[in-house]
Amino acid sequence: FGSRPNTICIFGSNSLWPMGCSQPSGISTPVERPPSLVGDDAVADGNSVQEPEAEQEVPLFFSEILSELDQRRAQFGGMRNFPRKPIISRKVKADELRTRYTDFEYIYLTVLGFAWLHMNLEEVLRKNNGRPFKHNPGVQLLETHSGMTMHADRPGANALLRAAPLSLVEAFQIGKRRNVKEFFKEAFDRSADPCLEGRIARVMEYLEKRGKGVTNGHTPPWEDVSLRALGPEAEVNDIVGDHLRVFLNECTWRWSIDQKISYEKATQLRDGDEEFVRSFNADTFEAAMLARGSVRDPFTCRWEVFTDGKWTPYEDNNSNLIERAKELGEPRLVLRLGPRGWSYTIDLLAMVQRNLYNGTERPIRSAGMVRKPGRVSHEELQAGIKFFVNLATLTEGKS
Repeated sequence: FGSRPNTICIFGSNSLWPMGCSQPSGISTPVERPPSLVGDDAVADGNSVQEPEAEQEVPLFFSEILSELDQRRAQFGGMRNFPRKPIISRKVKADELRTRYTDFEYIYLTVLGFAWLHMNLEEVLRKNNGRPFKHNPGVQLLETHSGMTMHADRPGANALLRAAPLSLVEAFQIGKRRNVKEFFKEAFDRSADPCLEGRIARVMEYLEKRGKGVTNGHTPPWEDVSLRALGPEAEVNDIVGDHLRVFLNECTWRWSIDQKISYEKATQLRDGDEEFVRSFNADTFEAAMLARGSVRDPFTCRWEVFTDGKWTPYEDNNSNLIERAKELGEPRLVLRLGPRGWSYTIDLLAMVQRNLYNGTERPIRSAGMVRKPGRVSHEELQAGIKFFVNLATLTEGKS
């Protein structure tokens, strides 16, 4: 559909951009139309378009991997496909990775993908129904945001999803003790199968070859270093508190490695330790939240489609794509929606969703600004930090 004049097809993306939402619009008398496929499992597909680069939220230990990699950018081929730094905007196919991308870009994108999976694991698991890609909203979500797909219809898929992110972090900790360049060379292979199974296989091979006895007992439980899925009704202090819980355990993890003790032992010894407090305080927490992209405009624009006599919201990613097209002045775009991936035109002139197969239409509208779950502004973060300092949960920084 990309060849149609004045029509754009857009990949799903977790990129964010400044948006000015239009006001909700009314609807005309709708005609009878087939059941809508728009719902919680909507995904987007198509040809990529140029978008402003945006910070992708990355937890502490993944940002450390990227920092070490960035210092070795030239050694791994530099950048060829991005103006400033790699970002995930679509799944890159195997032949593209082998012929058009550098090792630096491949490794960077892989780390970003694993970081996204770490932060969104529960949602992927909840949507994973164990079926092939076309009928599996969990795998569709994974591919859209991490740039990787997987064979979720095979045994052990959920166990692989849980193990992958922390296995990469554990491998990196081994690499820091041995040789970081060696880690990047051995734990990543641009010529390998780019699916999640193919990428994690190289990491597991590195762990087996280089990690015997090195990190035994250091890795924390997944729940300790993962954000909870807080709903839209969550208070700001609940959101900041959950980030603080994860940051505390991340600092404990790092401190346990430095002290050469188990993570469990470190949780018992960290309180009052001066070295630990230097890494875990109000200043370092605020800096980490800013550095990893956790502080953003908490409001986003929501688009809705009229179906079955009521307005039904598009998935956040698709709302972002529609709003992005509107901001660019594009009259229409094509999205693939629903578990079957049916194609629809979103006509921003006629304000309808049009089925490309039979031409039926449904009214659409911008529902205005809504608060995105789990997101806080800088001012809200600072107020939350002050709240936890007053509770003596967090010590004041040195500034």
